This record gives sequence, C-alpha cells and structure tokens, in this order.
Amino acid sequence: MIGKKLKLLTAVVALVSVASAQPAQAKKYRRALVIAGGGIAPGVALGMINGARAMGWNPDVVISTCGASMGAAIDNSYQNIEGRDFALSATFQNVMNLATIETKSVKKIKKNFEALALSPLVPNYFENNILKMPEALKSFLPRPHFNRGGGTRYVVIAAKSTINRSTVGQVMGNQPRFKEVFFTDPDTAEVLQGMSSPIKEMFPESRLFRSTEVNTTATVEEVVRATISDPFLINPGRIGDDYYFTGAVDLFPIDVAKELADEVLITYPGYLFTRAENLDIMKSYGFNQTAAALRAVNRSDVKWIDISGYKKLTLDPVPAFFGVSPAPEQKKNAKQKDSVMASVIVSMLKMKDKVHPAWLGTVGFRSAVQKQFEFGWNRVQEALVVSRGKNNVRSHLREPINPRLLNAFTCANAYVWSTPTTEQCWLDSQKGCNRKTEKECTPIR
Repeated sequence: MIGKKLKLLTAVVALVSVASAQPAQAKKYRRALVIAGGGIAPGVALGMINGARAMGWNPDVVISTCGASMGAAIDNSYQNIEGRDFALSATFQNVMNLATIETKSVKKIKKNFEALALSPLVPNYFENNILKMPEALKSFLPRPHFNRGGGTRYVVIAAKSTINRSTVGQVMGNQPRFKEVFFTDPDTAEVLQGMSSPIKEMFPESRLFRSTEVNTTATVEEVVRATISDPFLINPGRIGDDYYFTGAVDLFPIDVAKELADEVLITYPGYLFTRAENLDIMKSYGFNQTAAALRAVNRSDVKWIDISGYKKLTLDPVPAFFGVSPAPEQKKNAKQKDSVMASVIVSMLKMKDKVHPAWLGTVGFRSAVQKQFEFGWNRVQEALVVSRGKNNVRSHLREPINPRLLNAFTCANAYVWSTPTTEQCWLDSQKGCNRKTEKECTPIR
C-alpha cells in the first residue's frame, strides 16, 4: 500500500515538474515601444521610433496615446527619414492649422473650466473649448489603415463615450460613460480582444466600462482625431455616430504593452499633473491622473525613456493653469504683490499662443518639429544604452519622481471627499465641506 502511494506521489511530482518546466506562452511581439502623448509634438514620437530603429532596437509594435498618435500615424505611412520629412512639410502644417483658437480670453477659459469641471452635470464638451477642430479629419496620409503586413504594428488608445450633444446638462453621475478603445490591425486585435480595462481595474469607481473594444476599420485620420480630444481643451472627435475623447483614458498603457510584448520601452511619467489637468480627467473619467502616474512609476518590469522638458516642445496653446509652469521671474513678480492678486496673476498668465502652428510660419514650424524629432531620437537612444539587458534602470532620469506624486490621495488634493457631516464633498464652499476647518476629512478620489 505504501509502495503504491509512493509511486502515485512520484508520478504527481513528475507531472508538476514537467508542467513547471514548460516555457511561458510566447507573446505576440518581442518589443513594444510605448509613447504617452500630450500636446502637439508629432516629431517626438517620430524621433523615438526612428531613433530606436537606428540603435537596432526595432519596435514590433508602437503603442501611443493623445498627441503621440500623430507621429505613429505618419510612421505608419512614411518610415525612417521620409516620415520626418513629411512631419516637416507644409502639408502637415496645414493639418495642424485646422486646430484654431476658439476661446482667446484666458480669464474666460478659466471661468468656464472651473464652472464645468465642478458642476454635477454633463458638461458641454462641444463648445467654448480652448481649441476648435473639425470633428473628423480628411485623408492626408497615403495608407488609410494601420499596417496589416510585416514590420511595425501600431496601437492607438482613445475613449468612446455615451455622451453626445443630447446628453449635455444631464446629471453626470458615476455610471460608466467611457469605453477604452484599441485602434489597431486585425492580427494585433486578436490579442487585445476581450481585455478588461486596466484603468477600471485600478479605479473601480471610475466612469469607465470594464470591457474594452478593438477597432480595425477606422481610418488613420479618424483615429488621430479621436485620441487628441482632451476634454475642455479641444472638442471631441467623431467616428460614425460616436464621439471620442482623449487617449489619456490610459495614458501609461503598460498592461496593454505587456499583453502584447515581452520587452517594453515606455516614456517615464515622473512629472506632476496640475490641479486643472487632474480635475479635467476626474470630471470626465472619474479617476485621478496623478494616482495613475504613481501606479505606473512603481512598475519595475519595463525600460524607461526620460522625457523631462517634453512639454516645452509642444505646439499647442495652453493657459498657465492647465500645466504651463510660469517662468521664475513671473513667479517672483507675482509674489511681490498682494497674496490674493498673486495667485490670480500666476494662474492667468497668457496662453502660449506664440507657438501654435498658425503663428509660427513655415520656417518656425519646421524648426519646432525638427527640435521635437531630435529630442525623441536622443532620449530613446539614451534609454536603450543605459537599460541594455535589464529593466527599471532610472539612473538617466533628469527629474526623478516628483515627491508630490506620492500624495495622490490626500484631502489636500482630493476632488471628492467626505467629512463627519457630509457624505460627498465637491467644493470647499459647500456646507460642512471646508477641508481647512473640518476636524476630520476622508479623501474618496
């Protein structure tokens, strides 16, 4: 009897050993390059893609969000030096010039933003934004869809919404209103089909659906227009009858990249999001972008690209309170005045409209895009040199994680909180909601 049990145990151990010895299932791709966008900076993404190739690190799949999708779309049609040349062309500048200034008064922008973001109602995302752009872009690239053959594949992320013009003014609530969408080719779509939203997993109370969607039929131009639609900054893009919002729904898609590839190289999210940027995403998607960034920087299974100084290269006009840090001398001058007026002066700084493509002219536009390209090229090569053969190398980061990122969920920066007398607070002016005077405060999100 003992002999039979011993034989059975030996057989079980052998089976377990064989199972554990089986190699892990191979991923679809070997290498994924992830470029988190932000602003009009197509040259940065192009520089990173081509800089990686020049180092012999050929990305099998490029995953991009927001403004970086422009560079990915161009690379999809024109690879290597031809892509850079197209980004420098007057043809592409004309496409960028389709984004016109809709609201020129910074004071009006700030007033509109605060009112919309803090209201419990669905905002009018369609009017009175900073930029206005056609809901759909006409074809301007020779390849209408993402690569379906050999070579680099592409995934672009955006959010399809149940919000449309008829739902404006309804109670926003906490029900799902946005679905994370992966725009890609049919082969890549097979891997992402049925994937749960990583952001919904991180933030269960967010306004995202748990399910995601893959789209292989939209044109490249439709995809670009969809993913650059930052709420309050630019009006939503449209594909068919559906409206789409920014790829910031999953700005650091590490989980998506790991689903597809063994080796992931991604832009490092060490910068701090401003109150306005966080409030923008919170109002729409229902989660804190700073908290999402903190989750990303804590990952150790990827290679990092330093992008310190990236925002200075973007071509989009943005008021100071939306993330353009005031210059040191402006801060100094503001501090010399009354403290109340100082905060007004710092937050009401002029827009960066001098760098919008419409004001640059052909020579200025070409120079700006060339600088972006060189920035992306140099930074990706730097990352590949320092991280050769290993993940999570951070010695090259010029601006390590901002300490304030670690305070993602405190009452000082929460956008929904509770006190002993009020279950849900949105404004300090609400009765029983002032975080400075209440003895107890619990951050919700």
